[in-house]
Amino acid sequence: MLKKTILLLLSAVMVITLFTACGSDKGGTKPIVYNMGATPKTIDPQLNSAVEAGSVIVHCFEGLTRKDAEGRIIPGIAEKWKMNEDGTKFTFYLRDAKWSDGKPVTADDFVYAWRRAVDPESECEYAYQLWYIKNGEAITNGEMSPEELGVKALDEKTLEVELEAPCSYFLQLTSFPTLFPVRQDIIEEHGEGWANDPKTYITNGPMVVTEFVVNEKIVMKKSDTYWDKNSIKADELVFTMIDDQASELSAFEAGEIDFADSIPAEEIPRLYEEGKLIIKPQLGTYFFC
Repeated sequence: MLKKTILLLLSAVMVITLFTACGSDKGGTKPIVYNMGATPKTIDPQLNSAVEAGSVIVHCFEGLTRKDAEGRIIPGIAEKWKMNEDGTKFTFYLRDAKWSDGKPVTADDFVYAWRRAVDPESECEYAYQLWYIKNGEAITNGEMSPEELGVKALDEKTLEVELEAPCSYFLQLTSFPTLFPVRQDIIEEHGEGWANDPKTYITNGPMVVTEFVVNEKIVMKKSDTYWDKNSIKADELVFTMIDDQASELSAFEAGEIDFADSIPAEEIPRLYEEGKLIIKPQLGTYFFC
């Protein structure tokens, strides 16, 4: 069985990376249950800005690149890429990946998603993640149209990106949820509500949402169409929505959830002594008020 451990982490997204690498000794037949806290405001990759919802999104979608267990950038939907001599232009070559409804993932899916992110009408809080791309900031400021963003599909499987200036960590940015692809046809047909219904929440990542009960849980199963599905150990994930630290700890100790990352501070010494708590560092920028 999967050892039940409380993870005291600075980012829930790190916890999620662990999920796709873990399963039970019996082949992952028992769902892995993680408490995400409050019901997410949205699980739309471009509109979300919350860590908890990001935990759901990174399981359901995949960008051009992804991170391995050590946090290193490795190929995702892009199986390879090249950069020009001055580091201002990238060309990504997409693999034969599919959406959860069986349709192919194309370069146009990325073009649409990225234009959507910088479009001021989208009110994307993380639009600045794309300001490294040519005209990105000007578009967000309403000075140019989204169609002028420095990204274009050369063909169905080739994406060209032009930057404002060299950016040494641009490949890291392409693994961030705001830059994940989304389906234009789905969003235009169903509007902002597309992400609230498992039937219209079409994804391209390791997991697909099968159930979404507000204030209760989100249930996912392993995707049959994910290009790297054989590497995914978990067959099912359940994200519970217990928005109270004491209740979350009680659920953990009762065996109702497998992972928790928000617990009463006064319980930390006891849980650490019992071997139930793991403390892991993470590099980041933090604000104290």
